[in-house]
Amino acid sequence: MPRAPKYEDSPVINFLGLTQHTWKVVCGQQKPHDWNHAQPIGPLVTLQDFLVDILTFTVTLYAACYVCETVGYRMGMRLGLSRGKADRFAGSFVELIYYTVSLTLGYIVFGGEGWFWPSGWDRNMSDGRVQRIPGTKPYTLPADAKFAYLLETAWVLGGFVRLVSRKPKKDFNEMLFHHVVTYTLLMLSYQIGFCRIGAVVYNLHNTFDPFLHLAKCTHYIKLPVLPDVSFVLCALVFAVTRLWYYPI
Repeated sequence: MPRAPKYEDSPVINFLGLTQHTWKVVCGQQKPHDWNHAQPIGPLVTLQDFLVDILTFTVTLYAACYVCETVGYRMGMRLGLSRGKADRFAGSFVELIYYTVSLTLGYIVFGGEGWFWPSGWDRNMSDGRVQRIPGTKPYTLPADAKFAYLLETAWVLGGFVRLVSRKPKKDFNEMLFHHVVTYTLLMLSYQIGFCRIGAVVYNLHNTFDPFLHLAKCTHYIKLPVLPDVSFVLCALVFAVTRLWYYPI
């Protein structure tokens, strides 16, 4: 593994800097998961900087989701759905976009790391803290990995805001508990440096969601075959990731 630079040689970058760096990684202009662009996490980040990062990510992602939801609602209305179904279609449309983007980003950023895949868990996950990786400065992450982690955290926090600010659904209490626990785990793993395990867990958690929301969207607009295929794929992926790999 390449030696990480001294931290002072890698200047701290904000939301825009993290976004630009990650975009270059996605476009193939920058090496993914490059420790030469390490950024601070946990105790190396002041409370003020941490709050600015979280709020910036959350507000930006929330605004993007609002735009996508508006587009999805109008698409649903144009396709002849009732207002209620168009609203549900829009919600699934947003989640389909987010989880597809999040998973794609996760595999680009982390996919080249041996510890990310099940075959490497037994060798690398006895201690999943990033500060125990040889040759790296404690409590740092590559810039694109930090972006991906904060993006997932912002999504969960934004989901909590949407949940409590809208008309409660039947599963309100269950979803509230889910969001609180998920956000707490993300924050704890970020603060104490368990980001390798955190990245594996949240990507496993999200893997079946694109199939679920693709099935919902295509079911609402009554496309043939695709909803059934998507639901079958969703069930298979859920069984593998949640029922098999999660307990491991």
